[in-house]
Amino acid sequence: VSPSQTGFVLNAPLLVDASSSFIAGLGGAGNVVINGDVVNAGLVTVIDGTVGDQLTVNGSVSGAGAFGVDVDVAAGTGDLVNVTSGNGQVTVSSVTTSDAPMAVTVLQVGSASTATAFTLGSANFVLPGGQAVQVVGNQTYTLEFDGGTDSFIFTPLDAGAPVTYNP
Repeated sequence: VSPSQTGFVLNAPLLVDASSSFIAGLGGAGNVVINGDVVNAGLVTVIDGTVGDQLTVNGSVSGAGAFGVDVDVAAGTGDLVNVTSGNGQVTVSSVTTSDAPMAVTVLQVGSASTATAFTLGSANFVLPGGQAVQVVGNQTYTLEFDGGTDSFIFTPLDAGAPVTYNP
């Protein structure tokens, strides 16, 4: 399912099975609202190659599926998913790379959340301590939780340390 206009509003729950996607990216101009709970076993995405889309879920989210977002790590901007509460995964697609990467807020939770409520579904590997890491260009990123703002931020793991392949 793909809404074809910015300002699309779904006034019902959304159920996405493991073989399905709900595509809400509209070239950086999307502002899609779901007024209902989302049970996501597939992909709910605003990934379209352009940052600036926004998806708002006025309800709880659950399931093993992912929310997909675009980020521009060079500019520190991206798509944003707003949810009332819940858990799931975030899949990140970077439209740029940078040797001086910036952090990007990709998900905002409206009520008290926890650091483990959302995980990085697009991770390339997991560190021994369990931290999921994604490689973008020659930099590594992780999904950090800011408890003060209930935000999940796609953050450079160590902005000064490029990835060493096959050390």
